[in-house]
Amino acid sequence: MNRVEFLEGLNEALKGEVDPREYQDAIKYYSDYIEARMREGMSEEEVISSLGSPRLIAKSILQAQENKAKDSGRREETYENKTTRTEFDLGKGFRATQNEDGRVEFKYKKFNFNSWYGKLIFALVAIFIVVLLICVTFGVAYLAFTVLLPIALIAGIVYVIYRMLR
Repeated sequence: MNRVEFLEGLNEALKGEVDPREYQDAIKYYSDYIEARMREGMSEEEVISSLGSPRLIAKSILQAQENKAKDSGRREETYENKTTRTEFDLGKGFRATQNEDGRVEFKYKKFNFNSWYGKLIFALVAIFIVVLLICVTFGVAYLAFTVLLPIALIAGIVYVIYRMLR
């Protein structure tokens, strides 16, 4: 295999599989690499055989791109109807998905907060938290009036009697 055959094989394996910038970078990198090794004195066949199969290299480039997308927490997917959506991984099972039309959906694993039941559950949880805060506030107030107020009154009376006897 020579340089042209190697680059054509890499071209076929990558075309349409990676974004155009990654594709151009890969072809340029391997073309420059082959030229640099040949300037160092290696033959074209030695350089090509040391690189291995262009399909295997393309596969590693594709895996690197997938890992990069996973690490960044963002990936784009194209469906049969050619709509594109972008997903953001928010960690711990939370995801935000934005469609081409700009709609954003928030999900926890498979639970969609934008559905009617998601909104209902969110509203019920919000109401529960508000009621809980009200109960705690009134509970403290009730404790203050039923327990602390009589103690304060008794302490005040004891203090007045103490000052009178002194």
